[in-house]
Amino acid sequence: MPSVNIYIECGITGIKPGNGKIVVVIEFVASNGKTATKNLFKDVTNCTVKEAVLLGLIYAIQQLNKPCEVFVYISDRYVYETLQNNRIETWKENNWMNAKGKLVAYKELWQQYDKVSAYHQVWACFNVHHSYMDWMRAQFI
Repeated sequence: MPSVNIYIECGITGIKPGNGKIVVVIEFVASNGKTATKNLFKDVTNCTVKEAVLLGLIYAIQQLNKPCEVFVYISDRYVYETLQNNRIETWKENNWMNAKGKLVAYKELWQQYDKVSAYHQVWACFNVHHSYMDWMRAQFI
């Protein structure tokens, strides 16, 4: 199973939810054996940071054309902890209700993520400084 790194940075401005941009770098080994990247940019409106990270994650995984082991580098604790603790499985078992008996926040986005990630093994890394970070954040200026 090929290994892919996905780096996601989001910049939301104004009153939250606000408008902004998602920058994604997908890093993979190309058919020639060399490391390659694909850069994705997406403008978002009326969006929270959590929504933007989820949208970026969904958008990135949709680019993968075969099952992969995916390492996702994100700076949003909520999304990271949800992925690390495999809360989606629990939510599905509980009809998309959280531990407090309330509907899961961003339910539709989590359902979409669950669908697009079904054939991949996804691992999350939180707040790791990576070689693309400065370049990605400069895209918000």
